[in-house]
Amino acid sequence: MKERRVRYTEHALNRMDQWHVDAVIIPSLINEGKVIEEYPHDRPYPSRLVLWWDGNEAVHAVVADVPTTDETVVITVYRPDPRRWENDYRTRRQP
Repeated sequence: MKERRVRYTEHALNRMDQWHVDAVIIPSLINEGKVIEEYPHDRPYPSRLVLWWDGNEAVHAVVADVPTTDETVVITVYRPDPRRWENDYRTRRQP
């Protein structure tokens, strides 16, 4: 399988800087992370929320594959707030 190129939105780059997430983990996050939510109606491309563990810290990223190219767009990246997520960081807490 051909390796997909990764493209970052400006928003994703800003969030990576804000949350101290190194770009070196992003290919592993995309290829090996656990998809915890899917957003099939997102535009311009369906996207998904992916969980990855950076050492002992959870990282979430919303990514979308461009169907006409070998490219994955990283839309946003953040470290999930434990007040909003269960301990597994896969399930949102109920309000």
